Amino acid sequence: MKLSKDIQSIFSTKDGKTSIRQILSRVDQKSYGLLLIIMSLPSALPVPAPGYSTPFAIVIFIIARDIVLNRSHPKLPKRVMDKEIKTKKDSKLVGAMVKFISFFEKFVKPRFVKMYKGSWFKRILGAVVLLCAISMSIPIPLTNTIPAAGIFLMGMGMMEEDVVFSVLGIVTALVGIAITTTILVLFISYGPEAVGMVSDWLSNLFNFL
Repeated sequence: MKLSKDIQSIFSTKDGKTSIRQILSRVDQKSYGLLLIIMSLPSALPVPAPGYSTPFAIVIFIIARDIVLNRSHPKLPKRVMDKEIKTKKDSKLVGAMVKFISFFEKFVKPRFVKMYKGSWFKRILGAVVLLCAISMSIPIPLTNTIPAAGIFLMGMGMMEEDVVFSVLGIVTALVGIAITTTILVLFISYGPEAVGMVSDWLSNLFNFL
């Protein structure tokens, strides 16, 4: 079954809610990749869903820690595992997630699979995801969408053992982290004036494009 169908099935529950524990029980062997995809998608979408980035970033941080520690499965706190995710209310979001994944899954496939057999490559991914999670937790514009997109691509790569997608995710994540660092430096150096500077920069960028 394709990942987009998996996601649709996972969130199509009779009572309109599911939990991290229920999600993991269905795709245990690919738990890391799936969790990274689900936790990053609301922020990675072209029109991000507000309010998701910071709480999901905390879960992503824990997942990334376990990847770096080379654990076979993520060890999340019980209250996180049992946390209910409402699906009826967010049906439009789930639909957007499915469409977004459907586009990317046309291109992902197992490539350079041997690199996933050892621990060093996965630990590099975990370290980058860790930095992205920190960026996503910062409640400042532009600090979550690009890092979240990087996590999404790395998650897709992990799900299908596609090193090309994972490397693309790493590059995207590093670009996002660089932007976050620049924004933080501006806020530290210029305070509230940095908001205007960032807005002007975005306006010039969109005009240029």
